[in-house]
Amino acid sequence: MHLTVYQRWVALYILLPLVAFLPIMALLLSILGTAFYDPNAGKRSGRLTHNPELIFAGDSRSERGLDPATAERVLGWPEGKAANIAVAAGDPPEVLQTVLAYPDHFTDATVIVSMSPFMLNNGLKQGGYYTYAMMAETNPVQLLMEFLPNNPSMLFGYVFDQIRIQVAGRPKPHILRDLAGQPITETRYTAVEKIYNGAVPALGGRWYKDWRVDGPRKDVVEQSLAELRDRVGRLIVIQAPFAPTYQKAVKSSDAVDAGSIREFDATMTAIAARLGITYRSFAFDDIWKDEDFYDATHLNLLGSKRFTEHLVKELLLGN
Repeated sequence: MHLTVYQRWVALYILLPLVAFLPIMALLLSILGTAFYDPNAGKRSGRLTHNPELIFAGDSRSERGLDPATAERVLGWPEGKAANIAVAAGDPPEVLQTVLAYPDHFTDATVIVSMSPFMLNNGLKQGGYYTYAMMAETNPVQLLMEFLPNNPSMLFGYVFDQIRIQVAGRPKPHILRDLAGQPITETRYTAVEKIYNGAVPALGGRWYKDWRVDGPRKDVVEQSLAELRDRVGRLIVIQAPFAPTYQKAVKSSDAVDAGSIREFDATMTAIAARLGITYRSFAFDDIWKDEDFYDATHLNLLGSKRFTEHLVKELLLGN
């Protein structure tokens, strides 16, 4: 196709800024990734004791499903020897940020990280399910390739948020303490009392939409787990159980959910083997009841105590 001189100038005018923008953006992402600060690390630290021997971490299925008091009872430990620092959608890069901020609490501790399948889904680029910590650990070129065509607003939100933190100065690391100087741990974990009503979330929904494991998230998760392994006493990774009604619906459907969950388990099993750590999936175990859950994927108050006791006996006591 023959271009006029005017068309060539117009094309040059459009392309030059774009050509300049990409390497500048990649450099900025590299700098922000190196200097990354997770503002939630300080919030999570409020649940740490001075020297916890067992720390539950990771996503909401750990946050609401693993009870430190039950673990202490089963292990015969005094109160304060177990802690839960899990948060909604908390992934291994986020856990690592907390360990880097408060290393002394983790050096000799057994850390159990709960993960969910969406954490490996490169097709899911939604705020709340793709953490800034994950983005900070991702190669800048891969980050541009993943987000510019799909969710540029989240990419720019991450950039502006980190620039704001760097300009304003990092908040001072903070652990809530009582008048005697002891860490406050009264909110030990978040439990929900209600009982699951059997409602099944739309299959093929946001967690598994555009399911794709071949991408940067898997590599970032493995790198983060490798560093966690070297910074804690013992590292265990789990996937928490699903409610039986949800399990049945998933297994009998031709939606992507069951295959995605199994691919996640297979991928995590392979990662764990390479790193020499334990991975245990409780996703499709048949020992639970709907009454143990408050929704399809989260245990309720009584279920969390049952699950914590089962997990501790199996993974820590070998029963």
